[in-house]
Amino acid sequence: MRTSCYLPTNLCDDVKQVAEQDGKSFSAVIQEAVRYYLDEGRRRRAGEALARAAEQDNLSAAEAAEALRAIEEWRHDDDRF
Repeated sequence: MRTSCYLPTNLCDDVKQVAEQDGKSFSAVIQEAVRYYLDEGRRRRAGEALARAAEQDNLSAAEAAEALRAIEEWRHDDDRF
C-alpha cells in the first residue's frame, strides 16, 4: 500500500542517513521504525495489563515478571502478535 506523510526535514535527513549506512531503502527504514513503534506499544500495553492483573489477583512481583518473560518469549517466537 502506498501512502504519504509529512516528515520534518531533519527527521527525513536522519532516515536517509540510516538507510544509506544500512544499505536499505528509505521505505524499508520507515517500515522498520513503524513496526518497532507498534510492537513496543503492544509490549507496553501487555505489561500494563499484566501489572493490573497482578494487583487484582495478588500475584507476587516475581510471578508477574515470570509471566511477562513468558509473554515476551511467545511474542518473539510467534510473529502473529
